[in-house]
Amino acid sequence: MEREQSINARLPEDLETPSLRGIEIGQSAWSVPWAMEVDSERRCWLKATFTGHKDSGGTVSMLVRRVEEGFIVDLSRMPDDETWDTQYATDAEEIDGQDPENPKFLPVVQIIR
Repeated sequence: MEREQSINARLPEDLETPSLRGIEIGQSAWSVPWAMEVDSERRCWLKATFTGHKDSGGTVSMLVRRVEEGFIVDLSRMPDDETWDTQYATDAEEIDGQDPENPKFLPVVQIIR
């Protein structure tokens, strides 16, 4: 049986919110604190599929900036009581073994407090 042609509208590209993976070197975006993951070796990573917003607001309070080596994360505008639980950290081997062409985690090279 042949599938019928879809009549769904297509989202215009200018309305698409980019993921952190799509941020270019030199660009910045705002994201939620839980976009940052800590691995079992206490290294920090950004979850590549999380959204990068143009503006902060509500829970979108973590500024990330793409540099050649990875990302700089600015926590200075976040609530003082925000912390990351290392008890349930992602296994470092899982992150180290990710596909370099399509990574799930992006390296954080500096944290600003």
